Amino acid sequence: NIQLGISYSRNKNDAKALIDFDGEPFRFDADSYDDLSQIRAVLTQKFLGKSKVSFGMHLFEQSSNFFSYIFENEQDLENIEDLNPNKVEIDEFLSTAFLNLDFRLFRKFALNAGLRYEDSQLLDKSTISPRFSAAYKLGRNTQASYAYGKFYQTPEIGFDQWYRNNNIDYTNLNFSDLDFEQSIHHILNFEWSKKGKMIRFEIFDKKYDDLITLESQNGCDDSSNLCVYNLLNDGYGFSRGAELFWRYDQTSDGLGQDFWIAYSYLDSKRKFKQFSNEIIPSFASNHKLTFIYKNAFKLANGAGFNSSLAITATSGFPYYDIWNEQQYESKPYLSFDIGGSYLPDIDNGFMVIFFNISNPFGYRNSFGYEYVNFDGSEIKEEKLPSSLRSIFIGCFMFFSIEDQ
Repeated sequence: NIQLGISYSRNKNDAKALIDFDGEPFRFDADSYDDLSQIRAVLTQKFLGKSKVSFGMHLFEQSSNFFSYIFENEQDLENIEDLNPNKVEIDEFLSTAFLNLDFRLFRKFALNAGLRYEDSQLLDKSTISPRFSAAYKLGRNTQASYAYGKFYQTPEIGFDQWYRNNNIDYTNLNFSDLDFEQSIHHILNFEWSKKGKMIRFEIFDKKYDDLITLESQNGCDDSSNLCVYNLLNDGYGFSRGAELFWRYDQTSDGLGQDFWIAYSYLDSKRKFKQFSNEIIPSFASNHKLTFIYKNAFKLANGAGFNSSLAITATSGFPYYDIWNEQQYESKPYLSFDIGGSYLPDIDNGFMVIFFNISNPFGYRNSFGYEYVNFDGSEIKEEKLPSSLRSIFIGCFMFFSIEDQ
């Protein structure tokens, strides 16, 4: 069995950025270019009954460039139109090969083990990472499993806008001085399922090392200077938590009710990017509760109708005041969505009319505040969703015409 995938994308932005400094607008070049191609192949062979071995490779080529400006002092900001941008070029060829063994030697026990090799042209480094998982059936309806893995990732300099917005001096940066960011995962899982009912409990522990951080290169503690940074791999962190999931699926032939409830707890801290201390990442709320309900049924005229209700509630999202080195938390987040679709019975064709209403009661969500302006100055700007509420209505149809 051979699987093969190929993808290619090209993106060019001829852009101008507009900033306002002391009431005076300034425009400057913010062009960027990305050329990405990927090839992935996987060969799978069965052996010893239900066991199988998989071997594969993944080739990823990236050619990107963007303009970067370095502001060393306030005079540079006032005379931004006189600055010459640096063109940052990123040429990456990431080659990956992996071997995976999936053993099914016993009826109640399954074992999966593998190795992954990665070589980065950008970093001029290579890695080998082990992966392992095992599952054991405790009874007819229950099983327990454990998974371990080591993961590597090249810094996303060509994709993450953060690398373009933090006054980083790329002229003195040698990418081969950087390293892979890495993490180690441990996941323990218990699951029970019977006649459409399922309960799953999972705990996990993840450790992060060599995360990207900033290092000042010009003594930015001097009030006359702005911070100019280098990149380092001095970051670290952890994520640990648990999830409880319950589902009751009563559907048959696509009709019926299906609903589930999930609760997760997350404890996470990282020292990374521009933060000098361990902080809770802005996306890591401690508690999350989700309720999903779906119902599909036939109407009297033979048409089908699907309805859905989704509610997600979380504790507040963290945000950080970098000037006073204080971490805060926004108010709790609430997402409420109502959706549905109508499928009329049409001869020689197909039609579906669907809709979704998001936050119909107008609950005002907030993700906290942003404390850093484009020029590194202090602001306090609230981070809000793009809209308070939204309504979407759509229709998809096609018809066939038969020759008589």
